[in-house]
Amino acid sequence: MFIVEKQYTEIMRVDLEPAEWLEYGKRLALLCQGIEAKEAEERERRNAVAEGKKADEKERSALAKTVQRGWEERKVTTEERRDQSTGIVSVVRLDTGEIIREIGPSPDHLLSGVIESTPYTATL
Repeated sequence: MFIVEKQYTEIMRVDLEPAEWLEYGKRLALLCQGIEAKEAEERERRNAVAEGKKADEKERSALAKTVQRGWEERKVTTEERRDQSTGIVSVVRLDTGEIIREIGPSPDHLLSGVIESTPYTATL
């Protein structure tokens, strides 16, 4: 005969029952899916942050270059003005009135001056 002097619990190996195995397997699969989803979200956030940072760095670089130079390229409305007497075409900025380039007389304009100055002599 035995006398129970004291009862307590210990951690020991216990083989899983088939139902427990199935339940633990399902829980494990759900946890894995959850972790993968969270990792995917984290990657997306990191990529979004990296893309935003890259865009900010690009803008910072462009602004620094502009500030350093003191100018930037912009679309400016221009106008071509032809001097009828010389045939020279001037390209003028309409915002400042500055002539940005001049284009020499066209070949037609040059030829018209030659034709007008050459006397015509008819021979019979």
